[in-house]
Amino acid sequence: MSRRLPTLLCTALFLNACGVGESDFAGEAMESRAMEPPPPAAALASRSAEAMVLQDEGGAATPDVAQPPEWRHLIRSGHLRIEVSSLDASLEAVQSMAESAGGYLARSSTRESGNGARSADLMLRIPAPEFDGVVAALANVGRVTAESVNVVDVSRDYVDIETRLAVREQTVERLRQLARDGGGLEDLLAIERELGRALEQLESLKGQLLYYDRRIAESDLEITLFEPGAVISDGAFQPLREAWREAAGVFARSLASILYVAVFLAPWVLLAGLVGWAVRVLWVRRRRRAAE
Repeated sequence: MSRRLPTLLCTALFLNACGVGESDFAGEAMESRAMEPPPPAAALASRSAEAMVLQDEGGAATPDVAQPPEWRHLIRSGHLRIEVSSLDASLEAVQSMAESAGGYLARSSTRESGNGARSADLMLRIPAPEFDGVVAALANVGRVTAESVNVVDVSRDYVDIETRLAVREQTVERLRQLARDGGGLEDLLAIERELGRALEQLESLKGQLLYYDRRIAESDLEITLFEPGAVISDGAFQPLREAWREAAGVFARSLASILYVAVFLAPWVLLAGLVGWAVRVLWVRRRRRAAE
């Protein structure tokens, strides 16, 4: 067993080191397939089943393309600006709408302009399957003045993390098997070090995958509700405020530059003054001696 342990340990260490470059390897493999991430085996089988042709009444074969691929992982977010007649009633309606869809209100803030018109900024977390329905239903709250939806495809990163996670799990299991087989004290200490490093990397990958799962499952929806006159009143002098802040920043940076220059030149000016005074004293003394 002691003769096989170094060989097995080297094999496990090699698998552990492969984790460093496995991301690049996965990226190159996906780039060679038209820049699109390869689906997992189970998802590919499901995709193939969905791609089975449906026989219509005339017997013609038509592919089923209504459903998107299950292996694609998308993170969706959106932003709406809605003009409402009553801010309080609209806030209750939006919160109730989010809860009915299985979501929740994650953040909210309200403000009031000089003419009494109010506005509010909301952040909703909506289950991804209900996102489109909630966006459409929000049109009943008031007049939608702006709408934007952003979709980010993270399938490439997701599959890359899954691949690295599988390799890391195999490495951990192999190192644990080596530890159970036993060996010399030096070999066991080396195995424990590599096992600790592999476990740390494994937990990090699990955390990244969990983060993606949560972002994919829940969509962020930012909503700005405002009463008539609130946005105009609040933003009318915004360019002047921004110009004042920029001018103040330029003035502060100018004073700082002058201070830096003064501090830098002060000792040299003092030194030059001392040298000039010494030269003047010597010159006066020489003239007196020459006159005598």
